[in-house]
Amino acid sequence: MFTTKVQIKDYLAEYCLAKYSSGVENIVKFPSKSLLVWQIYMLLQKRPANSLFDEGNLEIVIPYSKEKVGVIKNPAVYNYITQKGQTLIQRYIYNEFWLEAVTFLFENKVNHGIDYQDSAYLFLQNNNISSLTVDAVVKKGYRYREQKKKYNTKKTSIFC
Repeated sequence: MFTTKVQIKDYLAEYCLAKYSSGVENIVKFPSKSLLVWQIYMLLQKRPANSLFDEGNLEIVIPYSKEKVGVIKNPAVYNYITQKGQTLIQRYIYNEFWLEAVTFLFENKVNHGIDYQDSAYLFLQNNNISSLTVDAVVKKGYRYREQKKKYNTKKTSIFC
């Protein structure tokens, strides 16, 4: 099993460790059918000579595809992700995290009548996230709701 480290925001690293934890301590293995695995696979490069050690707060298992879907990359050789690649990985995890958080808030409010503050606290506790506050999650939910209201206005057509 080959791994590499990436530097992402602390709360995203905690989220990944809680959701995608492998059997080994502090190592994340994403599901093989997820889009993120294929993105990581495509971002893998040969390690440059001047880069000896990986630095980061999230250690991930390098995916290996035995299927002939283009270029087959051996994880022993292709085990490096550039800074731009790490930014792309962080952005994908960021989108997944906030989508799940906002969905959790709204489902609890609508289906169970649980307040946003309590739902945010439950979400952070379920995912073992200590580096993010409850207020940040609630505010993001409010911003999302206001943005959604802006685009849900009824549009009139000249053909009606």
